[in-house]
Amino acid sequence: MKSRSTRRKAVSAAMPWPSPLGLAVLVWLVGGLVVSGRLVLGIMTLDRWTSEGQAVTCPAWRAALDRLCTGRRPRMVASARLTGPLSWGVLPGTVLLDPASLSDPRTAETVLAHELAHLKRGDWLFLVLSRLALALFWFNPLV
Repeated sequence: MKSRSTRRKAVSAAMPWPSPLGLAVLVWLVGGLVVSGRLVLGIMTLDRWTSEGQAVTCPAWRAALDRLCTGRRPRMVASARLTGPLSWGVLPGTVLLDPASLSDPRTAETVLAHELAHLKRGDWLFLVLSRLALALFWFNPLV
């Protein structure tokens, strides 16, 4: 019969502990995957809200979009899943509107001007790039 110390040595030889560098790389990869996963889930959620939503056909909102957009017009979609308007994507992008915003056509021009400014400045693209940088440098407290 083998002694306990012999069995421990056999287990230790079969399963060596990772080096500190290997462990650090593993922790870094897991953190990067968590941050990247959240980004991917967020994009998938926005895409689902857009595809499940309905195109805005309200004349006041369409007219406001026509007045404010001189170039390519973004999609304008209504989604009951939202609690406020938002924009996402790159030009022309998408403006998602919540039912409460749509119920007041007097706010159409103000709301659309705000969301179109986000699209024109490329805020969503900057957000995605910043999340990708965060996935790489999540361990740095300055990021």
